[in-house]
Amino acid sequence: MAKKRKAEDPNAPPKPKWTPPKDDPMWQDYMKDCLYDGYEMNRATLPQLLPSKLPWPFKPCPDRSKLSKNAEAALVRAIGVFENRLSAVENALPIRELVKAEERELDAFECRHRTHWRPVYKFYSDDAYKPLLDFHLPAAAFKVFESIVSQWPGCNARRCDALTDAEKKDLGFKCKTPICFTEAAISREACEAFIDGRVEKPTESQLTAKKHFEEKVRIEGPPKGFNLFRVCIPNDVSRDNCPRKPEPIPDIYGDIIHKVYPVADGSGDSSSDSATEL
Repeated sequence: MAKKRKAEDPNAPPKPKWTPPKDDPMWQDYMKDCLYDGYEMNRATLPQLLPSKLPWPFKPCPDRSKLSKNAEAALVRAIGVFENRLSAVENALPIRELVKAEERELDAFECRHRTHWRPVYKFYSDDAYKPLLDFHLPAAAFKVFESIVSQWPGCNARRCDALTDAEKKDLGFKCKTPICFTEAAISREACEAFIDGRVEKPTESQLTAKKHFEEKVRIEGPPKGFNLFRVCIPNDVSRDNCPRKPEPIPDIYGDIIHKVYPVADGSGDSSSDSATEL
């Protein structure tokens, strides 16, 4: 049964309202909703020619400051394990080899006369994922960890199924709560970027947008419907929703870096109206 909405108090003081900082010379109207301007948004859909750590997470990042002490400790431990794995480039496969064999030919998905793209990790084979954490990472901490991993090109973390009671007993876990380990796909490109210290810096306009968004949250509270300021990246498009799939084309730009390279259908239109939250 749906909960009844609480009636608003007519005598309550008006809620504080944030107003766009028109006096800031760096302010642009798109900053109310997004970190990227049009050029930056388009650039974010292209492969990196020199793999580098992304300036912003590719996946949603909850507020890390709200983690419990135990969850924060587990997160710090998980980040250390992940960074140790990033330093082992000799054990890492390039992104192209993490992708399912049948998906290694680049293609685009045409839908509603627009070309959309999907993150490359959605084409990974199950073999691309290797055990990473042999300890439980609480759900809230995992969300933060998943976001941190997503900043590295071609990397993705996912939770394993909860251990059975027999598995918990064999591994020495005495708690009754679910225990989930974590596995990850880690690319050679990410390892090389980590070892070489290559990091893509946020632009001045992105930092301006972030600053004013944080001020808006301080005054009005977090916006409803999503847990982080939106970074516009083209939405995922299911094959089932697309009327046709173009013939695969050869990859003339080398390995895919973090996202599938966008390919227009010849009409000259390769833009997207959609945006997803990060």
